[in-house]
Amino acid sequence: MNAEPQEAWRNEIGRRLYAAIISCQMRLKSVDYALKNYTPQLVDPAWGELGEKLQRQLQEAVSERLRRNTSKIHLVVDNTELPF
Repeated sequence: MNAEPQEAWRNEIGRRLYAAIISCQMRLKSVDYALKNYTPQLVDPAWGELGEKLQRQLQEAVSERLRRNTSKIHLVVDNTELPF
């Protein structure tokens, strides 16, 4: 993967995380407003790293929850004693 698009993506996820925190702290009505008005175009790389870690954790949590719920759905569908 080309380094420039990866770094641009990392900066963008960092900007969005930064804007979300600013939005909460300032009690703004939207993160988008904070992104447009209070977030610099280039944030410290640590914001991007934190955003990447957070995204990975969220993806893993959602995947795990989907796996657990899918197995429950199969159990209900396979149960022949359902009243309908």
